[in-house]
Amino acid sequence: MSYLTAPSLTAPARLHAFFPPPALDPLRPTVAVVLGRDVTEVADALAPYAVFRASGAFNVVTVAETREPVMLTGTLDVLPHYAFAQLDAALGHAPDVIVVPNVPNIHANEALRLWVKRHGQGSSLVLSVCVGAEMVAATGLLDGRAATTHWGDIARIERTYPTVQWVRGQRYVDDGQVISTAGILSGMDGALHVIARLRGRLLARQTAQTPYAARWPGASNTTDWQLPSLHVDQISGPLAGQFRVQEGAWHTARSSSRTRRRRNAYGARGWWVTSRRAHGSSQTRAHRVKG
Repeated sequence: MSYLTAPSLTAPARLHAFFPPPALDPLRPTVAVVLGRDVTEVADALAPYAVFRASGAFNVVTVAETREPVMLTGTLDVLPHYAFAQLDAALGHAPDVIVVPNVPNIHANEALRLWVKRHGQGSSLVLSVCVGAEMVAATGLLDGRAATTHWGDIARIERTYPTVQWVRGQRYVDDGQVISTAGILSGMDGALHVIARLRGRLLARQTAQTPYAARWPGASNTTDWQLPSLHVDQISGPLAGQFRVQEGAWHTARSSSRTRRRRNAYGARGWWVTSRRAHGSSQTRAHRVKG
């Protein structure tokens, strides 16, 4: 994946010498995960990246305005595989899939917006993750289309982009050339859906069984992926033992005493943050905060 940078490696030339861009297999479709020049949501970028890589069927690269270290949330610095112009030249055509994570500062990332717009108006399939839908909406690619985004931001984004048909209560929305996902790790469901579209349902199901995907207790819009039940040691922190699979959807198997103990141990804020990242349902999140 993208290369973590050491503090002593500061000169771009030295970084490029140590970490050349990966070779691209011309027989495989290419997935490009865009990164902002200032900051990008770490889970939005790395979770779909891991799923596409786990499938073994794609070239998967990160790309940014320049090939210099950029920051992900959590102050993780990453060296993109390619700059926009470099990837265009290396491929000789548009990427097959562009993944757009949440890049909060849209105005500071005009080059990213224009690159996504140009290829999205061409042949690229665009997958927005979480609030990455706001960046895609800013390109105009969502005008007149159905889309979703993080439940906590959808009302705000809807006011800014009223021509988009914003959908609530879905983990992802497929509107042809643009696919959008709901909050944070719903990007894994969206990535599995893209794999199914481009490489078939069998590969998507196989990918969903890998450790990279099966650790996420999410459920897509249908029973497509049939993720297996997880052992408690596969879910970290206070969520261990909280979920089970039933008919393709995840239901809470709560114990009120256990819930109280975990909330006391982690605090209300820590419990809410972990719950928020471990389930795509806004109703479940609201219930955990109140309960």
